[in-house]
Amino acid sequence: MATCYYSGAGNGTNCFELYDKTRMEPDITVISNIVEEAINTLGQKIDYYVNTYNPLSADNIYGEQPTSIFYGPKQLKIYIELNENALALSKFGYNADDDLTGYFSISGYKTAFAATSVYTDLSQDIEPKAGDVFQMTEYGNDRTGNRAGNYFRITERLDQDIASLNPLGGHYMWRIKGKRLEYSFQPGLTGEKGNDQVYDSTFSGIVSSTIGNQLSSTGKVYTENVDDASKEYVLDQTVNNTDVYGGYS
Repeated sequence: MATCYYSGAGNGTNCFELYDKTRMEPDITVISNIVEEAINTLGQKIDYYVNTYNPLSADNIYGEQPTSIFYGPKQLKIYIELNENALALSKFGYNADDDLTGYFSISGYKTAFAATSVYTDLSQDIEPKAGDVFQMTEYGNDRTGNRAGNYFRITERLDQDIASLNPLGGHYMWRIKGKRLEYSFQPGLTGEKGNDQVYDSTFSGIVSSTIGNQLSSTGKVYTENVDDASKEYVLDQTVNNTDVYGGYS
């Protein structure tokens, strides 16, 4: 027999509870469907990459697993709140990269990865995690020049926030936070298009011209040598070599 937590006036013999989650399953199911439909309708397409770092096979002394490769891309839908450039902090000298808050439907995310083995191979549950990366492909697909969607790395994942994520106590979505990815040749990822180093050539040096004797740009040749500068201006080890650290040529 169920425990009756209140038997006061108006309750009678039905042991009525204003909030009983076990009796709200139909309502929770409706909200779950609404959340998934809203994200699929209002969300943006992204390319999602699963970080296959696995503590069981990683070198946890150094916190790295050089053999791990990002799995993907897998196209998903996410509702995005994007804060680009964070100019309010940049003007005070802080390095404030783009950051965002996003929302995944729990059921939609699990359905997208159900036919893959990546999470099974990792012995992990099917859910986003800190360290995963995604590219905002739909948002950036019509950018001018040789540009494309930015990459973001997930820094936080949350499924519980009673004030905003869990009406009727149900669990419908993941809220993730992300920071702009600093690409460092991670296996399985590519750098952002248009994010090139400045170089001395026609594009970012002297403009090519056929007018008169105007110089045209070619790739700049650097003839300086740091070893020669060190010998001349710091200490010539060929004269003052003590052999403590080995030879010097």
